[in-house]
Amino acid sequence: MKDYPAIRICLLFISGIILQKIFALDSLVLFFSAAILLLISTLLLLTKQDLMLIFSSYLVVAAVGALSYSLSMKDIKPYPFKIPKLRDLTLLGKIQSVDLKRDYEIRFLVDTDSVRFNGRTYPLEVSTICRMRDEKKENLEAQYDKVSPGDYVSLRGTFSKGRQMRNPGEFDYQKYLEERGISAVHTAYSTADFSILSSQDKMPVEDFLFRVRKSIDHVFYEYQTKACASLLRGFLLADRSEVEEDVQTDFINTGVVHILAVSGSNVVLIIMIFTLLLGRFNIVVRSVITLLGLFLFLIITGSTPSVLRAVIMGAVAILAFLTNRSGSVFNLLAIAALIILAINPAQLFDAGFQLSFSAVLSIVVIYPHLKSLLDRLKLKSAILYKVLLFLSVTVAAEIGVLPFTVFYFGKVSIVSLPANLLVIPLAGIISALGIVTLVLSIILPFLASVYAGVNNVLSDLLISITHWLGNLRLSYLALRQFSLADLIISYTFICGYFLVIKKLDSLKAKAFTAILTALNIAIFSSIDNKNLLPDNELSILAIDVGQGDATLVRFPDKTTALIDAGPSTEYFDSGEKTILPLMNLLGIDKIDYGFISHLDNDHYAGFMALLKKGAVRKIFKPAFDRTNHIDLTLEHFLRSRRIPVLNYRKGSINFGNSKVYILNPGRGENMRSLNDRSGVMKIVYGRTSFLFEGDAGKAEEEIIADKYGPFLQSDMLKLGHHGSKNSSSIKLLNSVRPSLGLISAGVMNRFGHPSKETLRKSRQLNIRLLRTDQEGAILLRSNGEKIKRVRWKE
Repeated sequence: MKDYPAIRICLLFISGIILQKIFALDSLVLFFSAAILLLISTLLLLTKQDLMLIFSSYLVVAAVGALSYSLSMKDIKPYPFKIPKLRDLTLLGKIQSVDLKRDYEIRFLVDTDSVRFNGRTYPLEVSTICRMRDEKKENLEAQYDKVSPGDYVSLRGTFSKGRQMRNPGEFDYQKYLEERGISAVHTAYSTADFSILSSQDKMPVEDFLFRVRKSIDHVFYEYQTKACASLLRGFLLADRSEVEEDVQTDFINTGVVHILAVSGSNVVLIIMIFTLLLGRFNIVVRSVITLLGLFLFLIITGSTPSVLRAVIMGAVAILAFLTNRSGSVFNLLAIAALIILAINPAQLFDAGFQLSFSAVLSIVVIYPHLKSLLDRLKLKSAILYKVLLFLSVTVAAEIGVLPFTVFYFGKVSIVSLPANLLVIPLAGIISALGIVTLVLSIILPFLASVYAGVNNVLSDLLISITHWLGNLRLSYLALRQFSLADLIISYTFICGYFLVIKKLDSLKAKAFTAILTALNIAIFSSIDNKNLLPDNELSILAIDVGQGDATLVRFPDKTTALIDAGPSTEYFDSGEKTILPLMNLLGIDKIDYGFISHLDNDHYAGFMALLKKGAVRKIFKPAFDRTNHIDLTLEHFLRSRRIPVLNYRKGSINFGNSKVYILNPGRGENMRSLNDRSGVMKIVYGRTSFLFEGDAGKAEEEIIADKYGPFLQSDMLKLGHHGSKNSSSIKLLNSVRPSLGLISAGVMNRFGHPSKETLRKSRQLNIRLLRTDQEGAILLRSNGEKIKRVRWKE
């Protein structure tokens, strides 16, 4: 530590940031504290009070770290309106940056200066993520060719908060945006609502870099298949937005998701290319050109923390070599971290920063121990020795990032070692061939096509390998509810282990200590786990899927059911994005019974992602309607997947000591609408009961009320059609007489659900309404005697 002051300074600076994150002290207090401490340090230096000087200097660095984080948080402006969503609002402002085009939208960051709403213009200075969509992709292409940083634009659309934590374990996108100084999301659904008002105040540097990135990306998509181009965009341009969700999931399952983020391996590749190309030049010229190349690469990739860290380390290493000064990797890491955190202290809490630094740090710390073990084996095969050395690097990195991986992804890959052994070299070759294709596309297009063809094959091979490994029965372990406290506990034990083993000579003692450490991590990290759906109780979880329906039921005998699964659109699939992650969090591998109330998109479409994943054992649905193309397609799909299908008929299903009654009149295809064909069911557990009616309209409700009469009485009613005025007839409400009413609807949805009429009737009948549009997911539990509302956020 004496020889490497950067490490000491970095740790103190980080401690200041963390303390400020926890205690949130006032900036003026921190400024005066830092100034006073600096004055004290100066006096101590003059009086040569060494010990006191060291202590006060430490406090100065920590105070500066806290102050820098406090000042960076001053730029954060929360969402500016009380209403979470404003439609038909026109935003005006200057574009700061433009993302590479996605398949379905153009996304850019705007410094907003004003908005127009209801015929009036209001000043509003916030940073906004803008998304421009259009049904015609050629319209998007045309606008993408025009737009650039510096343009002053007008965009009419929906101004809203980013999606917050609406369901257990869900990512809080609004919080993520605000931590990056972005206040809101603005979405336009037609390019006709977008106008460039002025291009006089161009940002030449940003515009040039955007055009370079766009040109590189264009070459990728011109010469490569979409799968290969999307990988190259991730490997070389630090943008994995076009990599398919299934592919990203496979990469996570196999423990190789890190290759989709531009980092150290890419920087090493750049250095190697420059070394080969400039081999005839003297060392100074070669080093200077390589440094310039690294700097250009940093800018083109968007200066992400992982790239910045790797470039800074590479640059410092090159400079150390030039000046004949050896540099400690720890010191280089500390310098890289200090530079990044000095620019933006909030990066300390960024997943990319944490994964990047923990991986390199763990390699530096752990790899020498693993190499020492290999050297003891005295292997005769040089090839085997090199392969094991490579695996040792991977193991070292995996140990270091494991707690963060579990914290962010909830998974531990079992196949990580073989996957990395195959994928990392293959990804390196694909990246190199991508660069070669880029260069040849300028001078020898035909040859570029040849290289691109080879790369397409290799990319398909890489995706196939990760898909096969990622979908093995034991490809990964799901570790749910891994909290921040668990993260700290894990790293404490890992650090303790590597401090202890220095004093252990015996291999058996080291192995025993490793096992003991792993057991302690497993035990202590599970202490704060909470079971949201406990055994021996009936749990009803109304999932927030926006404007749609999805209710998860866990019966006392552990059987699970899903009543509807929300909508699926080009932009958002509730099955894939909401329900599957929720199932993973709750430890549900498969839904035993999937109940499709009827075939409206906002009820059935989310099931498709679940069915494709094999996450549903059996489906209940309305009687088959040959005249409905959706039903024809669904029936064919279910048959092709060999998923048992049952139609709604009057009867009951026992789930241990609870029961589900199917209450449909059963008039099949003769019913007037899809809504009126909704599956209606009542769940009974002990003295408690719950009634679900899908989107049944008033006429259908009255038929049901006449047929079942007092049997409909239930403690909770899932109000029909999201609380629409077309449902919740007085006749049905008087038959059910619920104390609780559950409404599933999207925040400020365009249909106006729930209706004022339904709300009025509920008040008159003393029904306590619980609404997903107001509260997010709603969890109810019954012990057979009474129903309890569970505040899952707390």
